[in-house]
Amino acid sequence: MTSRILLALCVFAILACSSSGGGGGGGSSTTSFRVRPFEEKVFSNGLRVLFIPDQSLPKIGMSLMVKAGSAHDPKDLEGVTSLMVNLLEAGTSKRTALQLADDVEQLGARLDESVAQDYSLVSITGLTTTKEKLLEIFTDVVTNPAFDAKELERNRSEALAALTKMVDNPSGYADLMLDKELFGTHPYGRPSIGNPKSVSEITRTQIIRQYFEHVRPGNSMLAVYGQFDNNFKKQIEEAFSKWGAGDASKTVTPIPQQATSSAAIVLHSKAGLSQTQIRMGHLGIARNDADFLKLRLANVVLGGTFASRLNQKVRDDLGLTYSIHSQMDARKLPGTFEISTFSRNDKVGETVSAAMEVYRTFVKEGVKESELNAAKALLSGQFPAAIETVDRLAFNLLYLRLNGVSDDYLNRFFKNVDAVKVSDVNQTIQKHFTNQKLMVVVYADASKVKSQLDKIGTVQVIK
Repeated sequence: MTSRILLALCVFAILACSSSGGGGGGGSSTTSFRVRPFEEKVFSNGLRVLFIPDQSLPKIGMSLMVKAGSAHDPKDLEGVTSLMVNLLEAGTSKRTALQLADDVEQLGARLDESVAQDYSLVSITGLTTTKEKLLEIFTDVVTNPAFDAKELERNRSEALAALTKMVDNPSGYADLMLDKELFGTHPYGRPSIGNPKSVSEITRTQIIRQYFEHVRPGNSMLAVYGQFDNNFKKQIEEAFSKWGAGDASKTVTPIPQQATSSAAIVLHSKAGLSQTQIRMGHLGIARNDADFLKLRLANVVLGGTFASRLNQKVRDDLGLTYSIHSQMDARKLPGTFEISTFSRNDKVGETVSAAMEVYRTFVKEGVKESELNAAKALLSGQFPAAIETVDRLAFNLLYLRLNGVSDDYLNRFFKNVDAVKVSDVNQTIQKHFTNQKLMVVVYADASKVKSQLDKIGTVQVIK
């Protein structure tokens, strides 16, 4: 069966999002740990391949990560990468969309694709007994897409429908609006799926051009994981070595600069909303920043766990929300730090003020020894979940390479966590948070909440 994922997951949170943990073999700082053995090769056409064996189950998977996502969409063609990747499972030069879906289903397999800002991912998984057929289908999908005109129109219609429905998902819409405020015109500030105007006008020729400019072996990494032998590794190399090299686009995405706004609070209004979504944030760090782990630990204290300061004060003590958390979304380029919550309409002002006060105290005073020790224990305890299965390990290894981060992040995780001191964390908080403007974005019925927000700062209403 096939599956479509329009927005990339913060799949196994150890690598990017700091609001939750992740995985691999151990549970304390004294545990000796190494990532399971794997082989890494670069084929003659430039394709980097990771072979990660796991004999425990008769399953196999292949995942191709292309180093291009929605941030590589040309100006006025927002959404072209999303459409292009979706169309990879909509037929090849040898198979119609229906035939492809049927072939995958007959094998009891799964074909997935997703698009994030920095990368695109195509994967196939199934039983080891069908590995040769899976390989044939996968290479056909990756290297011989048809980009059928009828399938393009079907996918275009689905994308436009999804864009229309965005405002009906308050939580997701608030997330998008915060990114828009923080990044402005930078590619990170727009939905991966594009916008109604661009999606309506994208042509088949532009999709084909996007494919040939970015989906090249030298701009991609392949992970093969599960139960396979040396003979299958040779079949992989034979199959993918036929993929013509070509030159990938040299387009460079600019470094994000936080957008400026004269308003302290941006209020996106929709009449009739019975609940208010609240987002606060500022620009964060890139994934390869040396301070990543220290900021992960800091975030656990602030809002990355149920016992965090934000949750304790705003939820437990004041009873203003059922849930509040913070996270650090570190991307290939600087991403975001954000606080997310919701409240009753009549408690919006109190909720915003309380969350801001907790944040300001956190930045001013830093973390305590007891808080840091608890954060270390939490991250170390959660670590195994991120790479306990071979598919999760495969994604994490690809993601590290995408961002230029050494495998030592995994191999030395427990030791590095244990080595962090309170002074390290607090210096890092001062370095990255002190001079940042905290942008507040609210999605609510303005008639119900604006008067409360006016008491906090200048409010810009967007209807």
